[in-house]
Amino acid sequence: MGQKNEGETKKDTNISNLFLLLRTRIILSEYGVTKLSKVGMNYVFELREGIDVREVRNFLERFDTRKIYTLLSTTKIRVETRYYR
Repeated sequence: MGQKNEGETKKDTNISNLFLLLRTRIILSEYGVTKLSKVGMNYVFELREGIDVREVRNFLERFDTRKIYTLLSTTKIRVETRYYR
């Protein structure tokens, strides 16, 4: 009775992933991120048009403590998937 079957475990994982995704979206939106995409072996953060340079700096200071992100433009930042957690 106390054991979960495979279907229930998968459903719990899906729900956990959903809440993790929602939490991530809320946090990233505070830094002007409008979209996060996986392109090959990289994640690409797309920032809102017209974002202020200080906001981009705040994003990088918060998430790029090891200085490994690549600023592609004022609205796009790339990081290898193995570095982003």
